Amino acid sequence: MFRSGHHEWRRRPAPATAQRREHLNRLIPGISAGGHQTYGYRRVHAAPPRTG
Repeated sequence: MFRSGHHEWRRRPAPATAQRREHLNRLIPGISAGGHQTYGYRRVHAAPPRTG
């Protein structure tokens, strides 16, 4: 049976870019809180990446 392209697209895993963004979205609040929410984008970008 033929499946629509939309449903095939929805079943695919997220692209690497989306996975990296999601990972950063989890890290940034912790970096910001660690800097007492005074960090700008330069400090957040320069912060060493945390694994986990």
